[in-house]
Amino acid sequence: MIVESKEIELKTGQIITMRSPDAGDAEMLLRHLRSVFAESYLNMNHPSDYFDKFSVAEEEKILADFAASPSKFMLSAVCENEIVGNLVVFGSAGEFLKHNARLGMGLEKKFCGLGLGSALLEHALGQSKRFNFRRIELTVRTFNEAGIRLYEKVGFQKVGLLKSAALIDGRYVDEYMYQILLDKPEIQTEVQSLSIHDSILVSYTVTSQKREIVMQVQPEGDDQKLIEVTFGGVCAYQFNNDAFGTILYGIDEVDPVDVIKENFEQIQKGRIQSGWMGEWAADLESARAYFKREMIRGYEISSSVGLSGWVLSRSMTQA
Repeated sequence: MIVESKEIELKTGQIITMRSPDAGDAEMLLRHLRSVFAESYLNMNHPSDYFDKFSVAEEEKILADFAASPSKFMLSAVCENEIVGNLVVFGSAGEFLKHNARLGMGLEKKFCGLGLGSALLEHALGQSKRFNFRRIELTVRTFNEAGIRLYEKVGFQKVGLLKSAALIDGRYVDEYMYQILLDKPEIQTEVQSLSIHDSILVSYTVTSQKREIVMQVQPEGDDQKLIEVTFGGVCAYQFNNDAFGTILYGIDEVDPVDVIKENFEQIQKGRIQSGWMGEWAADLESARAYFKREMIRGYEISSSVGLSGWVLSRSMTQA
């Protein structure tokens, strides 16, 4: 799963970007994890040197697995090209349990007490709601007073005590079990459309690791204005007749299943030849289930000259 990126400003004035780490962040993430475990291994589930044995290549595979997974995500806090906080959410296995997830996190000590922990948790809970998680649980050592205050601050409730839950440095320690129930996700039913009649497509970028497409569009008769259209959480797209001087007509929301139906033969050929889209596109029922689970929406791009096509993504925003 890929989360939506968000920027915040800390009490110190430092700017933090909260986003899903990609394979290019593997080395940076390992530095962070080694630092956090060296500082706070008593609050973790492994010894302080646990991540010393991990290679960058191994971490790249882990990050790729998180990005492709339909049931877990990672959220990193990036400040000045360094990861200073990290959070993971793992969904439960089993048809009757998939609305449950388990959360774990860590912050570098120099960034504690600045509001970063609360911001990471609040953003993670918001994204969990988008991904249809209903209940999030975590455990915290009974001596971790700062962690307990943080979790209770954002709404977690203590539901139990786990006796002798961990064995650390030869000593058994207890943990509290916490949980939070999220409101049911608000299923978006309003159809989105974007009126950009006779607008010029200035440029577009496709960022694979972020699963994001950004289009820059110039409205007719306004050389000074640019509209930025962002498709977030893209799972598939196709652009046809790409050309310089594309004049767009509009972007309209359509049923994503209809997109698969209309392009089924081509999709299957691409899937067999190169793995295009993935196994969820093997048949209409698999696609329909995937779209429902991942909250995927369909968008059709039309033009009077040049590029047209479609995008399957979680969102479309305009700025």
